Amino acid sequence: MDAFSPDPWVQSQSSFVDLYDLAFGYRDFAAEASFLAKAAQLWGDHAPRRVIEWAAGPGRHLAAFAARGAEVVAVDLSSEMLSLAARTIHGDGRATLLLGDMCEVTVTPPADLGFTMLSSIHGLASEADLLAHLAAAARSLKEGAIYVIEATHPRDLEPDGGWATAWHIRAGEDEVYARFTLDLARRDGPHVPAAVELRGRLAGVVTDHSIEMAWLVPDLDGWRSLVEATPGLTLVAALGGLDVTLAHTATNAWRLVLVLRRD
Repeated sequence: MDAFSPDPWVQSQSSFVDLYDLAFGYRDFAAEASFLAKAAQLWGDHAPRRVIEWAAGPGRHLAAFAARGAEVVAVDLSSEMLSLAARTIHGDGRATLLLGDMCEVTVTPPADLGFTMLSSIHGLASEADLLAHLAAAARSLKEGAIYVIEATHPRDLEPDGGWATAWHIRAGEDEVYARFTLDLARRDGPHVPAAVELRGRLAGVVTDHSIEMAWLVPDLDGWRSLVEATPGLTLVAALGGLDVTLAHTATNAWRLVLVLRRD
């Protein structure tokens, strides 16, 4: 696949991607990159000198790895997001941007570490799509490499789970009010509608965005079955957050973080 080159016109269409970036910019990307590197150290064979992020979005995690000297690869279906990632990562020749479907893209040469963060994996709303992506990930990773998936915890599909959250971020004169909801009333097993609502002000301009998506949120047994059906990948750990010591069964688990090893 050809590398993506940002288009100046696309960069100007910034309201949604910049609002999204602001809304999720509260994360500690440097600390999360350290967690990912630790996972590679514990369960893999390679230091993360070349890393891939699928559904990379603004590329904040990749920027943290690039700052450590790693070669980074961003894969995303949105040219607008990749344009923002190009600015975020400050490409110095060690960053590659690939515009394409994470179910299809094979990254070459293969990487030491791959990851999909912020529950972005659930945009693959069928088992067939998840299997296609896992196969593509296996093709894109070296033997002994690690793939980390930050997924939604299945308990968030229950009435007493974290199925809805709202937050407010301000950065200087810019701000965003964000809300994320899983529509449990329309849930069908692991299939559930998800919605992100963003209302904010950027450079003095007020803008609203609302996106509804069909999500597939497997439980751990469902993930285990998907991985077992993918040649070359093995599930080696299931964590309850971005902490290598936090079990997915812990009462304070807030994510289902899957660690897969490329055999």
